[in-house]
Order: sequence, then structure tokens, then C-alpha cells
Amino acid sequence: GCDGARGVTRTYMPSEHSTVARHDYGVGWLALLAEAPPSSDCVVFGVHPRGFAAHMARSPQVTRYYLECPPGDDPENWPHERVWSELRHRLSADGAPPLTEGRLIEKRVLDMHNYVVEPMVYGRLHLAGDAAHLAAPIAAKGMNLALYDALLLGDALVAYCATGDTGGLSEYSASSLRRVWQYQEFSQWLSDVLHGASSGDPFRAGAATARLRRIFESPAAAVAFAELYIGKDIDC
Repeated sequence: GCDGARGVTRTYMPSEHSTVARHDYGVGWLALLAEAPPSSDCVVFGVHPRGFAAHMARSPQVTRYYLECPPGDDPENWPHERVWSELRHRLSADGAPPLTEGRLIEKRVLDMHNYVVEPMVYGRLHLAGDAAHLAAPIAAKGMNLALYDALLLGDALVAYCATGDTGGLSEYSASSLRRVWQYQEFSQWLSDVLHGASSGDPFRAGAATARLRRIFESPAAAVAFAELYIGKDIDC
């Protein structure tokens, strides 16, 4: 079953056999595509009291942007001028070049939430990707986790069909879920960093600042963050 978050295969998992763990972050992201060249060759995150923002190059002429917004917000509440005004505020930094503005060709609101189906197997049904677990784009791990599932399950199916070995299939759920939970935790951790400043809670804001400072000032913390962010294959 690899039919996504709205597919039907997950509905065949009996409730008495499986659990669905869910976490709602209480924030939304306005996902934008701008017909404008990237303003930087890097991914840029803006941690700002007005809300999180991000810049990500998609092509030489198209840029992906995100703006934190209330969950369930209407994209029509974000006309062209408001979008670019907020992006300029939230992504400004000393020495940074001005944003290259352009026509907005996509606007949609994503409500940030995660879920995990456990176990990912029922009889001959094996779930993979978003059918089994969803990771909000906060840590950008959804596609990575889906591909990891596909590789694990593909190898297990090849072994079963070629030799009758059922070891890979029997271990599939536990092996995948170890990595899934690793990145669910990382997504929650990174959300606290990215949204702390705009939470309205001085304690959360202060804790988020401390986490950022630790990443920049501690080589050990920076390495640990980098390993998780790039998806290094570590024993978790």
C-alpha cells in the first residue's frame, strides 16, 4: 500500500491491530511558488517574531517560499503585496541581497501535522510512504522516508520471490519505524526552533534561541544537527 495520505489501503488495517499516533503543530505554512529567480543559491530560513519564512530555489526562474500563518488560513488572505512585504520582513538580514520578486503562481496553506501507523504490516498488506507515516515539511523528510520504505520493501520482496526468504518482510515494519520515529522527533525539535520566536511564549522563544546558539557555537551540536538534517544513515 503506497497510495499516499488519502489512499484506501490504510483503511484495511483493523483498529484493534494498529495504532495511529498523531501530532498537530498548531501552525500553518503558506506554500508559495514565485515566478522569480532565486535570491540566493542556498536554502534560507527566517526565524522571526512575525512568523517563520523560507526561501528555496526550484529552478533558475522559479522559487519556493513558505510563510508561517494560522492553520486553516485562506490563501486569499495573502495578496501579492502582503506576501512580499512579509517575506521582506522575515527574511531580511544585514548584508543579504534584496529578494527578487515576481508573480505568484501557487498559493496554498499546509496545516502542519505528523502521524505514524504502527505496525506498518497486517498479513500480506505492507504500507509504505505517506500511507504509513506523514512528516510535515518542517524537516523535509517525507520523500526521504518514503524512498527508504521502498528500498527496504523492494529488497524484502526480491528475497521472498527469489528464495522464499521471509526475513526482510517480517522485519520491514520494525526496521522502517526506527527511522520514521527518529525523524518525527527531529521534525518536532526543528519546529520548536523555527516557530519559537513567533509562538508568543517567552519561554519557548528563549529555548529556541538557546538551541540555535548551541548549533552555531558547539561543533558537536552542529555535527549532530547536520547528520539528522541531511539524513545520514546512522544507527537509530
